[in-house]
Amino acid sequence: MNWIQELREKYGLQQEQLAFYLSIARSTLAQAETDKRELPTRAMLKLAPLLKEEKEDLTDEIAALVKQQSDEEEALLQKQTDYQVQQNQRKLYYARQRLAAMQQKQEQATNAMQLAYRLSLQSPINEQEAAYRKAFTHSLLTNALLALKANGRVAQAMLESQIKVYEVLSS
Repeated sequence: MNWIQELREKYGLQQEQLAFYLSIARSTLAQAETDKRELPTRAMLKLAPLLKEEKEDLTDEIAALVKQQSDEEEALLQKQTDYQVQQNQRKLYYARQRLAAMQQKQEQATNAMQLAYRLSLQSPINEQEAAYRKAFTHSLLTNALLALKANGRVAQAMLESQIKVYEVLSS
């Protein structure tokens, strides 16, 4: 169906009625509707007001569709953004938990090293206590150093950086 026929049918006009309005023969209109010929210029000029109204209707319809699509895209984007913020907040929570655990282990290792140092300053009562203290101090220092090594400052710094990134992304 060509646009002339669509326009005619939209307004409920017969070919004779539209041909009369355009001052052309019905056969000329029929040939134009089947794309066998072009409408004369004067007939096109008479159709111009109808086409303008049709264009405005179409423009309004397109604008409504574009707005609806834009609203749907905005809602989807908001939903995706909310989901990402929620994920970042969850990551932030767990990163803070890991950092707190690392800091606690580091504090425990530091306390153990201080205890070992204080024990090394005390004079033992006898040989057996000296051997016991030496073994205990060695054990404290070994465990503390292993904990510090596993819980390195670089790892903490990286985790602190992750936390800062998640805080920015979550706000």
